[in-house]
Amino acid sequence: MTYLHGTFKDVHNTDVEVQIRSAQGSREIIIGETDNSDVFFSSDPVDISLSLNDMFDVILKKSARITLESAIYLGDILFAGNIGDVSV
Repeated sequence: MTYLHGTFKDVHNTDVEVQIRSAQGSREIIIGETDNSDVFFSSDPVDISLSLNDMFDVILKKSARITLESAIYLGDILFAGNIGDVSV
């Protein structure tokens, strides 16, 4: 299992922790650990949205987009053929 994780501060100066687990590979990547890291959060790292089709929706649909800047290829870790292979 590959484990990407890191923490950043939001606009309210609150720590936000991001953890991404992937069944692909077997390594640990710390996001923005040092200046020499290969993976960083972008300037606007997380966007969470809520969508409702109408007032009769029972399930609230939320989605999050995490924007990373990387000097290494992460496609083999983040893209999966099965929905359960990657969790955020």
